[in-house]
Amino acid sequence: MAVAVAAMIVAYRWVVPATSAASAVPVVRIAHTMVYDRARAAFDEVIREYEALKVREGDPVRIEQIVIPAVIEKQWIRTRLIGGTPPDIVQQDPMATDAHFISRYFHALAGELEESNPYNVGTVLEGVTWRNTFYDSLEHSGFDFRLSQNYGIPLSGLTIRLVINLDLWETFTSAAGRDAELPADYESFLRACELAVQQRDPTGRPFLALAGSKPTTWELFTRLHRHQTQRLALRDNSLGELWFENQNLRINILAGQSPFPTEDERSAYGLIREVGQHLAPGALSLQRNDAFFQFAQGRALMAIVSSMDAPALKAMVKERFRMTAFALPMPGPDHPVFGPFALGPESERQFPGSGTFMLVRQDSLRTARAVDFLRFLTSLPRAQLFSDWTGMLSATVGVEPSAAVAPYMPQLEGYPPALNLDGTSNQRRIIENELHRLLARDGSVEAYVEAVRPQLLAQFPADQRNREGHNFVLQAQDALQAAAFFGAAPPETDAGARLEELVDVNLWYDFETLYFRGRFEEILRPLPAAAPQP
Repeated sequence: MAVAVAAMIVAYRWVVPATSAASAVPVVRIAHTMVYDRARAAFDEVIREYEALKVREGDPVRIEQIVIPAVIEKQWIRTRLIGGTPPDIVQQDPMATDAHFISRYFHALAGELEESNPYNVGTVLEGVTWRNTFYDSLEHSGFDFRLSQNYGIPLSGLTIRLVINLDLWETFTSAAGRDAELPADYESFLRACELAVQQRDPTGRPFLALAGSKPTTWELFTRLHRHQTQRLALRDNSLGELWFENQNLRINILAGQSPFPTEDERSAYGLIREVGQHLAPGALSLQRNDAFFQFAQGRALMAIVSSMDAPALKAMVKERFRMTAFALPMPGPDHPVFGPFALGPESERQFPGSGTFMLVRQDSLRTARAVDFLRFLTSLPRAQLFSDWTGMLSATVGVEPSAAVAPYMPQLEGYPPALNLDGTSNQRRIIENELHRLLARDGSVEAYVEAVRPQLLAQFPADQRNREGHNFVLQAQDALQAAAFFGAAPPETDAGARLEELVDVNLWYDFETLYFRGRFEEILRPLPAAAPQP
């Protein structure tokens, strides 16, 4: 009896959020971490338009937004999901979440993405499939590579820029008798940093050149590493991919076919050290708002900022001083030290989506309502409204950027992103723990390499074994393909219509998994005993 009552309570808790008790109007709840006023106001405006439209269509729906502080986001969502009281839509990055958890609780988007967005009628995106209304066609944004499925819809894009206090910059350059033109190349960026620390504020303290937080500084270092491994990625690209990853290089290292680190990676460490010398003290331990505060106070000439955080920084600065954003100039191929390892600017065509929203797995009617609202939210007119109101970079194609957003627009021309600074979370932990040996005043590339090399070489085999743990995903997809082939796949998977796509994707993952497994087993296989000498 107790078990039956408990089951009824759980079922009831799943059903209650679907309607408003007062009017029995269906309710769709969307949870996000965009806590600042203009984002909440933009959501309110889009919700107001949507609710009014649904009333006119005779199908009223009520939308509720739930704002969650980012520091408790994961715990809050997990508690709601496990407790049976989740919202319908949550802001979450699929690749930052356990694959088992995603496959259990979230809805995979399939056929919905191949249909046009009805709310784009009358715009330049009319008739375009929903997938192709986003900059990267959802090839990376919201796509879970472990599950070979799309689980998220991006609201905004993510690029990294430097912001500069124009009032301070003009004061510094005037005092030095220099032109106030913004840094246009890597060497002029370094000179700007050196000029900043030579100046003193009214209390006699030197100004800071570059404010950064743990997440933005790590992203900057990763981009510096990718820049210096462009030629390396092409050399070690045995599978002929245009989306490079660290695994192939690590296998070559374990096989003794590549040194660790390579000269390319050493140059990347040198570039990270050179730029890192100009960071504000403690940048790798600061939260975003701490770094923003240094800049907003007028203590730092520049700050590292993502397009997602730019509106929050602008709200903090208010009208205290003028500022603008620009891309960090990278050393060109003709640079005497760093040039031999680089090809040129990196393309941001596949820039990741941010503010990615995932659909909680519900009954088909609730899922359909949630999908409909996400289509409305990401349609061109509403995406334009959201970008205008918040100052965020939109992930939707065709949105005209405001003057504040324009510097964050992705650079579409350039070379594919190369190798990241880390390959797995375990490798990142090792690197983060030892970065002080690279960045300290008395640090060096050699001191850093000496510390990380034995740890990473010991970690590479464990990470390869962990990758094998994802085979359950391939097996599940194989079963779905077989069901689709025989016409027995569940309708909600849309596997029958997507059979060719599923086969193409999973054949590649099958091949890649078997290729790396074979190479790894060959590396670990003991050498045959030497034949006895006569």
